[in-house]
Amino acid sequence: MLNLETVVFNESQQLADKGRAQNNTLHIDWERDADFFSGHSANQTPPLCDTVVDHQLVLARAAALLIRACINNMSNQDATVNPISLSGHRLQLYKWMEAYNYSQASKILLEDVSMTSAIDILSSFPQLGVVGELLSQIGPNLIAILSGTLDPIPLLLDADRLMQIWGSIETMRRMQAHVRGYLSSYAIKRPRMSLLEIGASTCNTTDTIIKAFQGRNLRSHDLTDASLPTLKQVKRLFEHRDGVYFKSLDINKDPLSQGFVAGDYDVVVINNALHIANSLDEVVKKARQLLVPGGALIILGMTDVSPAYGLISGMIESTWSGIRADQLPLPSPTEWTRILAENGFGGLEPATRNFDKIGQTCYCVISTALASPRKQMPMNIITDTKGELVKFAGQLSATLATNGTASTISDFKLSTTSHDSIHVIIDEGSNPVLTDPIRFAVIKELALNATHILWVSMRWDGANAASESDMDMATRFTRVARKENESLKLVSLLVKQEHPSLPEILQVIMRILEISFQQDRAPHCELEYEYKNGQVFVPRIASV
Repeated sequence: MLNLETVVFNESQQLADKGRAQNNTLHIDWERDADFFSGHSANQTPPLCDTVVDHQLVLARAAALLIRACINNMSNQDATVNPISLSGHRLQLYKWMEAYNYSQASKILLEDVSMTSAIDILSSFPQLGVVGELLSQIGPNLIAILSGTLDPIPLLLDADRLMQIWGSIETMRRMQAHVRGYLSSYAIKRPRMSLLEIGASTCNTTDTIIKAFQGRNLRSHDLTDASLPTLKQVKRLFEHRDGVYFKSLDINKDPLSQGFVAGDYDVVVINNALHIANSLDEVVKKARQLLVPGGALIILGMTDVSPAYGLISGMIESTWSGIRADQLPLPSPTEWTRILAENGFGGLEPATRNFDKIGQTCYCVISTALASPRKQMPMNIITDTKGELVKFAGQLSATLATNGTASTISDFKLSTTSHDSIHVIIDEGSNPVLTDPIRFAVIKELALNATHILWVSMRWDGANAASESDMDMATRFTRVARKENESLKLVSLLVKQEHPSLPEILQVIMRILEISFQQDRAPHCELEYEYKNGQVFVPRIASV
């Protein structure tokens, strides 16, 4: 006999249960993939108006005049401070000022500045904004700052001047917006990430990072600097923020001997690398020690700065390398690639970019830590050799050849499967592989025995929307295949954009082959991609 019990739910309980059910509803969002992030063309340099040029020229001349006056005063025999007595970062600041004072740039800047003009320039500080205001405070106190009798940091932080100045540099604003966009995409890569920021007192990247993650997937954000007291002064607004920790780190020395753990970070950001590094090779090598395989290295900074900004940033102890008063030269893309490859990284990510303006450049270099060196594997391109996409397969083969990768093109036929090859299936959407029994048998056999497959679904005529259901069927097949063959890395690309540019699709395929098969970014690998609206997307589970 069945025992039945009637349970009555009141209205509030029903609403509460309904609310819990709604909160637990999950769905798939398609997010832009950081591995394909390159920024936006809208960030191109706008033309400079005459007023802006004149303003920057006056600031540069004002700083050059302050530097010249300080060097001349300290060169006098009766000077209260002898340059020989200087040490540490103050000596580096003095050497930079001295070198600039006698440079060709300074001579050109001041060659037509008369005594009357110099007085007018130095009297115009109130009209030169926050930079002029700060220069008016630094100028009369330069000798006291160099001697160590006056700490310049309170001058920089008063009325939030330093943050205002960083925000006033157009190239830096554009670079920070670019970094924020990249990190916003990168935030979906893995859960609960740890981020290390090096040279944090020399730039305003901290706020950019926090805004990019917006509390998503960021477990800890370690702010580090060679001078912990300076860091705590400059970044005091972040000291009590959840997940933000202040630590001392000189990246020119072994980080493991300073209490850091190898492979402890998912992202490492190095600020002002050309200033703080004794050697870029060594700094990149040490950063690799701290990153997990697949982690991101972001190198940021500004070069060719105006003497006004150079003098202001020079007030911060951590701006200076321990052995140099000048910055390292900005490497070319080829040289960056060499430095990164020789120290355990992949090449330059698409997000690598320079932001230029007359007289200055902000650089953003991004690369991925590899678990092992790049692997060269032959490719087997499988497609209908009598179909419409065979020409596209030939273009892919030719592109692979230019990169030094051997490839063959074959039809759908049963053959011995090579475990040392990457099999690229080009599935014509108007005649899908899975709807043909013979080709289906070939693909099934391949999925059970191969170890590396890239499946590309697209239509030769560009009408990809008409084949969306067939593409989704291919996705379901690939998900089952991965469960049946645990040693199989099967990556899929669905081209869902109507009439896409085939050269762009070739670039996307080449990029997927590189990051999924040729580079060892273990343990994380994206398995599904969609191309639409000119962007590459990856799936993520989200709650409603």
